[in-house]
Amino acid sequence: MSVLFEGSGAPPPGDTHSNESRPTLIGPKVVASTTTMLALALTVYSTRIYARWRSYQKLGLDDFTISIAMALATAGYGILLRLYTLLDGLHVSQLELKEIMMILKLSFMISPLWVWTVAMVKISILFMLLRIKQTPKWKWGVGGLIILITLTTIAIMVTQLVQCNPISANWNPMLQQTNCWTPERVLHVNYGVSSLFVLTDFICALLPLAFIWKINRPLREKVVLALLLGLGLIAGVCGVVKLAMLRLVLNSHDPTFDSADLSIWAFAEMFVGIIAACIPCLKSLMEKAYRALGGSITRSATKGQSEYFHGTRSGVHDGSLTYNMQTLRSSKQIQVDRKVTILHSQSSDDDVPFAYATVTAERRSTPQDV
Repeated sequence: MSVLFEGSGAPPPGDTHSNESRPTLIGPKVVASTTTMLALALTVYSTRIYARWRSYQKLGLDDFTISIAMALATAGYGILLRLYTLLDGLHVSQLELKEIMMILKLSFMISPLWVWTVAMVKISILFMLLRIKQTPKWKWGVGGLIILITLTTIAIMVTQLVQCNPISANWNPMLQQTNCWTPERVLHVNYGVSSLFVLTDFICALLPLAFIWKINRPLREKVVLALLLGLGLIAGVCGVVKLAMLRLVLNSHDPTFDSADLSIWAFAEMFVGIIAACIPCLKSLMEKAYRALGGSITRSATKGQSEYFHGTRSGVHDGSLTYNMQTLRSSKQIQVDRKVTILHSQSSDDDVPFAYATVTAERRSTPQDV
């Protein structure tokens, strides 16, 4: 018998004497919520890829992994849409056996897509951090986190596969010769591996703080960068709420109905994670849009730097950090080392919010500057 029904006390299919007075708008609620989140995630993801491709005409490992996450999330959404179209806000007592089996099978299919989506989002963030900072200790630490996330994901997958024997017992509640874990055991195992999974959400969100405050940028920009990368904390909160609701669903008398809110929070963790992973890469576009309105998200630390980096002297183009080297040399206003020139050719402010490395050019004083 399916874990979802074993010990739940769910009424048998066709028993119309169960509580049917509850509202039956759960299907539209789930579809509307997840569709809105998908649209937002897809918009932010597409803008990220556009910004990266426009700057480099190539993509990095972080872009590829977030693309995998977006593809898996879209596939999971498609299955969820089919599930709640089939469920149509009905209670388990109002469903036929074949409908219950299809719903459980679709739920079983969504699980691996969801798990790997969340994993790919976190791995994408870690690849981005590896591209930003490449000290040996940092590489070992971030690489270890990637391995931990991968192993945790595999552990969750194994848990799903072994909790019922045969596997078809996960979606066929009428099988007799089965060996399934009790709901309590499923709950405890899920608490263990899922708590570790949620913990990595918070680690990925807080990890950039380890070096943001050490970079040579104005406090205002540091705060903006910290807030952008801290958006991942919201995904972690969604994961905590999802874990808290797990016991309710496993012990529910109406599991197909009561799992709706759990589905919303699970997909919120997934889509919010994608948005949080992509938004920091849009800092340059947001800066340009804000500057077009007369403001500036970031400023240089000193008046002299502000003049050079925001275009009030010749040689700097409108704050976009595009150097006119010939003009700079001829006017003798600034000299930039060859090493920094090469570095700037490989990075841009459209890259990630940490393009600070490209603007730390060593400025030598000249008679005009004194």
